[in-house]
Amino acid sequence: EQRDSPSSDRVPLVAYVRWNNFDILKSLDQFVAVWSKWQGTDAGETLQAADTEDLIGDVMRLRRTIMAAGTSGSATVRFDDGLLVESKSHGHRPTSSLADSGVLSLIPGDLGIVHASSCASMADWMSERLAKFEERLGQQAFKAHLAGDEVKERLAASWIQTYYTKYMSFRQFIHQDSQAAFAKPVAMLVAAEGTVSGVTLKWNLEDQPHELTLNDAPMIEFAVVGRMKDDAMAKRFFATAWKRYLEASGVTIGSKTMVAQDIGVGAPTTVFLNPLTSPGFKLSGHGKFTTDDTIPHVTVLDEWIVFSTSTRLTKAIVRTKQGQTAHLVPPVSRSEEVLVSYGIYNSETIRDCLKVAAKLAESAGSDDSRVEFRGELLEEVLLDLWPRLADACDMLSAVAAQFTGLRWSTTLSGGTRSTELRLALTP
Repeated sequence: EQRDSPSSDRVPLVAYVRWNNFDILKSLDQFVAVWSKWQGTDAGETLQAADTEDLIGDVMRLRRTIMAAGTSGSATVRFDDGLLVESKSHGHRPTSSLADSGVLSLIPGDLGIVHASSCASMADWMSERLAKFEERLGQQAFKAHLAGDEVKERLAASWIQTYYTKYMSFRQFIHQDSQAAFAKPVAMLVAAEGTVSGVTLKWNLEDQPHELTLNDAPMIEFAVVGRMKDDAMAKRFFATAWKRYLEASGVTIGSKTMVAQDIGVGAPTTVFLNPLTSPGFKLSGHGKFTTDDTIPHVTVLDEWIVFSTSTRLTKAIVRTKQGQTAHLVPPVSRSEEVLVSYGIYNSETIRDCLKVAAKLAESAGSDDSRVEFRGELLEEVLLDLWPRLADACDMLSAVAAQFTGLRWSTTLSGGTRSTELRLALTP
């Protein structure tokens, strides 16, 4: 049964997995065909109105997810100098290589955490992350049910009902409408050199005022790079998504949720406004923008669009695209293979991110002025949570030090994808 396996005999086999998705894909195709006939009819609209948790939409997205895994395939897990996972999957459609997609020309070559793919778009990336959140949300009620905790089960069920009732417009915008705005490829970048010069978040909880302030605090940096399919829609996408999220959250907003502003990144940029202006919920910044400051924004670079939390990271992306700094260069594939996905998670960068999280937790749990919070309910929860979070980050950092990092690559040849994932131990 291992003839189709990508593994070799150089190290002992730990696990072997095979899958065949033909039957489930056939069933999903039948569902899609039936729904396409019902959609728009009176019966279809009645069914869709009763589908309060968007099961129909989930089935549609499930087909896309399964297709990404291939119609069939196999994988092996081995240990040599670390963990080695190799897989082959079949039935994939042709796609451009990472090199031909152009996205590598925007990725700084010195970043420690990168994931780039010519098989997915920014829309796919956002939909997948939201789907994972929804999956975890559903698991809470199930876990509470198994534990026999009726209070937590009711609370989790209430969260689920609130989410699928109030945030339906937002989630449909992310899961469905985004597909028309963005094209392949996509890249995710993470660093740990950012700062927050000053931001204050105020809100009311059970009629009690609460406040959280960050002053010159370290911050993890994050950016996603994608190609625009519909330029006009892509450019207004994030403003619309932010508006729908705020409306679902019951926040009073003005006519605009983003505005063009020069924050020193060297390209046209719009920043998220601070529309959280309802009486009990206010976000305000103090201090000047700095090159390392955390400012959620969207930058347009020709046909590319960058969603970023860090001015420093966006400036690095702009310089890389302009050829001022070296871009990421993945290993060369064999001549008959096309590299379609490549990822790096260097241990040093992972540890730096965990150190930032630990510093924030330690500051919040002490008299350090970098993180301050006020409010009786907030203090009751966080004073106990912060020390535990700091300890957890320190422990994870120690674990990460045992590895040099995680790397993986996916190649495509004749409809077959081959993936190699390696977690290397520190010598």
